[in-house]
Amino acid sequence: MTNPAEFFETEIPAQFAAHKDSLTDEQKSVDFKVSVGLEGDGGGEWTVAFSGGDLSVGQGLAGDADVTVLSTVDNFSEALDGATGFGLAELDAETFDPSRVKPAVADRVKQIKGTLKIGMFAGTDELMGARIKFGADAPDDPTCTIAVQEEDAEMIASGKMLPQQAFMAGKIRIEGDMNLAMQVGTLQML
Repeated sequence: MTNPAEFFETEIPAQFAAHKDSLTDEQKSVDFKVSVGLEGDGGGEWTVAFSGGDLSVGQGLAGDADVTVLSTVDNFSEALDGATGFGLAELDAETFDPSRVKPAVADRVKQIKGTLKIGMFAGTDELMGARIKFGADAPDDPTCTIAVQEEDAEMIASGKMLPQQAFMAGKIRIEGDMNLAMQVGTLQML
């Protein structure tokens, strides 16, 4: 299993370098920063910046990050190996697809403001959770909370159920700023 430092400092730059030459001019025009803070043994803070067709990874959270994700090392590890249905395992140098760099998504994300807390549950036990802050001025406390059961999250992650269908069927609970949830939900359509 990859540890967070290796993932951010070695694997992500290697993935990008292996496919940098296939980026389109439009993709190279994206200017976007994502900060990730992971608590627990082996945790840390990193910022991945994409600008002018180049990628850099530095330690620490950037105050001007477009998105900041805060979670735990355990949640990161489970997501990385696919144990929770939100696998990141496809992120390796052999399968990285640079077409995933979508300028329209980056532009839309920059317009979203607020803090989203996402929790995946098995019954009442939270298996995985994260706080996602959109924009540099996003509050620390969530403005919107989304909760989903593990089996429903797996259906959504696999594409067998759309998030909108899950919400309409009552499989996703949303509290707080519904507008924030809807803005984030539309990102997959771009």
